[in-house]
Amino acid sequence: MGGPPARTGTALRWAPFAVLIAGWLALYPGVQWYVNPDGVAYTALAEHWLGGRWSAAVSGYWSPLLTWLLVPLLAIGVTPALAIRLLLLAARCSRWWRCAVWPSRRE
Repeated sequence: MGGPPARTGTALRWAPFAVLIAGWLALYPGVQWYVNPDGVAYTALAEHWLGGRWSAAVSGYWSPLLTWLLVPLLAIGVTPALAIRLLLLAARCSRWWRCAVWPSRRE
């Protein structure tokens, strides 16, 4: 009537995010030390960047973006396995935001 329009579905937009975080927290203890070979390579390259070994840090196979994003996490002392998991979780949340929440904010 005279008030602002109701924001229906707001909780439903945030539900997948909550499920993602809850699932990540529930599964993390069982898989915390599992890292696939690509993850090992990315963390090794990030450690090369962190240590200033530039000739070893550049790779023609692996993309540098993930490696560069890992460097600050490794610099503050996060373990490589946790650092890559946090970065990939942030990427998943970002994708969810772009697909589910951001389009609805432009309406």
